Amino acid sequence: MLKLSTDLKAENDEIKFMFIRGFFDSEGSAVVSSKTVKAANKNLTILKSIRKLLNDTGFNSENISINRSHDNVYALCIYRKNLRFFKERIGFSIRRKNEKLNSILRAAPGI
Repeated sequence: MLKLSTDLKAENDEIKFMFIRGFFDSEGSAVVSSKTVKAANKNLTILKSIRKLLNDTGFNSENISINRSHDNVYALCIYRKNLRFFKERIGFSIRRKNEKLNSILRAAPGI
């Protein structure tokens, strides 16, 4: 099973944010209908590690969940006020994903 190295855990927040951005660029999406940012993966350990990194960098753990869906695929979900924090600190490198995130934030300004 893949685990995050101790080296990454010891890095400053900007390095962690770049790692998380890369993960969400490849495994994540902004879902307008549920007003969430999700990352899906079969490896529950890596999703728990990503959630730990998010918590370590100031995200509110109450607004991050990991849910099991079909075929043993797990989804790490970020919602509520963490969406704005995600946008400001991490974001997506992929334009279409950023546009969807912006659409969520515009439709729900209280987030």
